[in-house]
Amino acid sequence: MSIKGRSRYQVSGGNPIDKKMMKKFIALFCGIVAGLHFLLALIPIALLFHWNSSNRKIEAALSDPGVYEPVAKTLALYSQSDPSMFPKTLDHAWLPEELDAIGPAWAYLYKDFAHVRLSGGRKGYELILDPKASTSETNVWNLHFVGEGPRDRKLLKTFQMEKARRLTPDELPVRIIDAYDREGSAKPGL
Repeated sequence: MSIKGRSRYQVSGGNPIDKKMMKKFIALFCGIVAGLHFLLALIPIALLFHWNSSNRKIEAALSDPGVYEPVAKTLALYSQSDPSMFPKTLDHAWLPEELDAIGPAWAYLYKDFAHVRLSGGRKGYELILDPKASTSETNVWNLHFVGEGPRDRKLLKTFQMEKARRLTPDELPVRIIDAYDREGSAKPGL
């Protein structure tokens, strides 16, 4: 269906495009489309590697004794104290400042159990009273790191605390006010 002297491929202006140029254009266009699909497929993989790297950093920080020891002692002290002094959910101001460097944290508190969760709520700590090992004078507490799966549970520390050790209502406001003051001084302009 070509007219004598004209190519069947023409641009609207009437200039003929030879077959080799058209094939190169189609190959280039298909290459660009395939390249974009390849890049779009790589983005989730790159995000997965970043997420895994971030998770390993959080787990390493939570496994540091400089972080978990103050958390363990604070939670045990809270658990042994009068529960009416505490809100249902403890925000970061109620928790040791060592957790602030890792990320936002919150905790739930019970008489023989407490747990702390960070950011997405999957990683954190569980503090459990061991009634069999406890005596009439001391409570024995076990602090566990808790990860995302049921197998991601690791005992970090077992320690004792005198049963008589409790926070008084006078001590508690000082601790909370100090925590909010630390937060305010850490943020410029506040």
